[in-house]
Amino acid sequence: MNRLRGLLCAMPLAIALQAAALAPVKLGLQIRQRSLASGETGDMTIQLLDSANQPAAASKPMHIALQARLSSGKVLGIGAVDFAAGESTKHVSRSMPATGLMYVWAKNPEMLPGGQFVNVREESKVAPSLPSELHASRPLPQITLRYSPQRNFLADGKDAANVEAFLVGDISSYPQDVRLNIFDSSHALTPTPLTIPAGQPFGEASVTSTTPGTVSVEFLGSSPSAAFQGDKALNISFVPPITHVRLEASPPSISLVDLADVLVTLTDEGGRTLSPGTPRKVGLALTLGRGHLSSQEVTIPAGQIQARATFVPESPGTVTIEAHTDNLATVGTQFQVGVPFALLLCSAIGGALGGFLTQRTRRKIDRYRVPIGIVTGFIFYWGCIFLGLANIGRAFILNPLSAGVLSAIGGWLQTKVFNVVWGAVRAPQKAT
Repeated sequence: MNRLRGLLCAMPLAIALQAAALAPVKLGLQIRQRSLASGETGDMTIQLLDSANQPAAASKPMHIALQARLSSGKVLGIGAVDFAAGESTKHVSRSMPATGLMYVWAKNPEMLPGGQFVNVREESKVAPSLPSELHASRPLPQITLRYSPQRNFLADGKDAANVEAFLVGDISSYPQDVRLNIFDSSHALTPTPLTIPAGQPFGEASVTSTTPGTVSVEFLGSSPSAAFQGDKALNISFVPPITHVRLEASPPSISLVDLADVLVTLTDEGGRTLSPGTPRKVGLALTLGRGHLSSQEVTIPAGQIQARATFVPESPGTVTIEAHTDNLATVGTQFQVGVPFALLLCSAIGGALGGFLTQRTRRKIDRYRVPIGIVTGFIFYWGCIFLGLANIGRAFILNPLSAGVLSAIGGWLQTKVFNVVWGAVRAPQKAT
């Protein structure tokens, strides 16, 4: 029976981890024609992908922006794509905004961006194919090296960087295979050698890593020999495979006099906590309920696994807090704030007892001492919680027995409590 109960308790966690693994965490963008003539439309496929590079349905409507970065560095928008909940793939056609080798990508604040390079040629500069007998007089190819998408990659062995070699200049293809001699510091580049097939405008290979760090890919030469344009070395950054933010409130249910720790951690697809390679900022927002967060943004330092903020409630009810950070889906946590009826009852009893004791220690009998004690006992107890009148630690103050004892003191002090509380209120003002 205990084993069955344990399995049943573990089921919700397993289901949650499975759902997280299937959620889209990155964008894929594929361009059908990687070499276009000026004015030609490029057919694109935009996909929402999970951490295993499989299509994953959107859980909510998502707006995906499309942009192109020209060889000059200028960035131009080329439209957008909207995904409805349940959709994972869209097909669109776009005209490229200029000529030359440009990077086209899709982005959304909650996912890793995806993109590819495309070479747009001026039609007048595209050389016609030559007959086979003239191959010998064909000019040597010119090559440039790029990688896509242009971002950091997850060191999970599945997030692949595509290393792409393009023919540039006055030729759009070459009549024989161009084999590139590439140095790869990870020894994981596949296929090798990287080859631009005969008659094709580009060739590509991919590289993955399971270790965070930089992978260097460098062009050493080619067969046949080719001129090279741009940087011969690519430095591809792999980072810890963080795919989700986890947000928790501790404790999961509080009263108006309690504080809640809001805990932020970063995890991989299996729910394992990871530390970022560089400090990671996470924004926090109160979206439901009333209260105050000690910080609207927390930072998880490099090498650390968690950051926290404090929530101070202002009214009872349901509270929802959301966390958002670059390229990861926004998540939320919900908890309840209740009225501390047990502490109020203990305070009332303690205040009444303190008021009753004043009648035993003072000569004049006053029938109002007990109800006054209830009021002043509560005021004194409130001052102990929020003004620090009792320097015994918050955990002790919120103990029901402490509520009764402290309120009894307040009930015994009667209206002198107002002087004590007012002095505590004015103390910070005097300090400033």
